[in-house]
Amino acid sequence: MMRAAFFLGFVLAVGGHADDAPGWLRAAARQSLPSFDAKAPAVVLLQETHVSVEDDGRTVTTTRKAVKILSRDGRSEAQGTQTYFVGASKVRDIRAWIIAPSGRVLKLGVQATYDRANYNDLYNEVRERGIQGS
Repeated sequence: MMRAAFFLGFVLAVGGHADDAPGWLRAAARQSLPSFDAKAPAVVLLQETHVSVEDDGRTVTTTRKAVKILSRDGRSEAQGTQTYFVGASKVRDIRAWIIAPSGRVLKLGVQATYDRANYNDLYNEVRERGIQGS
């Protein structure tokens, strides 16, 4: 049985903008799938985090994730989030793309992003910023 699949890629906390899917996401979409349960709703193809230290001592964390959505139940995997502390850190940028089975690329815009208090506590300084692709 052939199932349609969407590839969803995220980049969190980096600068710059691109309307087309980046090369790393396209490469992930072309790779052979790892072994997985036949009933799996989604498969993570790439998930990596790079941390660098700038000259002024600040750290910059870049997270990339590529997910192949195999069924409607896998839509919950179509998201990326980053936790940060108000006044101590920030999320500079969030970008996401969807590659449809036809090859068409959809860049998710600002309407797909959110920024909210973490742990349902209005007075908590821990927040999360993310993007939802489903």
